[in-house]
Amino acid sequence: MSTSWVVVHLLLFLALADFALSKSFFTRWFDEQFPTYTVHITSGIRSTVWCQCKSGDDDLGDHQLKRNEEFNFRFKSNIFQTTRFSCSCRWPKRNKFASFDVFDATKLFRAVHCFDGLDCFWKLRSAGIYASQDGGKNYAYKMYGWQ
Repeated sequence: MSTSWVVVHLLLFLALADFALSKSFFTRWFDEQFPTYTVHITSGIRSTVWCQCKSGDDDLGDHQLKRNEEFNFRFKSNIFQTTRFSCSCRWPKRNKFASFDVFDATKLFRAVHCFDGLDCFWKLRSAGIYASQDGGKNYAYKMYGWQ
């Protein structure tokens, strides 16, 4: 066996091993297949509002929001791309309630309700629940009402 044959095969083996075992390769592939989503919920209501958000697997608990406060959470969709989060919000001062979807892994939901498909911005207002398609700068789209 010649030395050059051994060196070539050793370099090839090391290159393949580095590629296959590289954390960046797997991380990059995983992030492309399963990106991280963020849901932002901001209160524009003068009095305290309570929101509880959950999916089929996770209950994120009750969160108290005062005016201009934000509650946000990050997650990855499941392997079947069926992840869905909904929130139930209570506005005790006005005896109002709203239950609404804040994330659904379907492309249509993300295209309509989420800025860049990855960040979903919601604002609680006295007239209802609004979505933003510009990263939370404007909330022009009333999506849900209070009951």
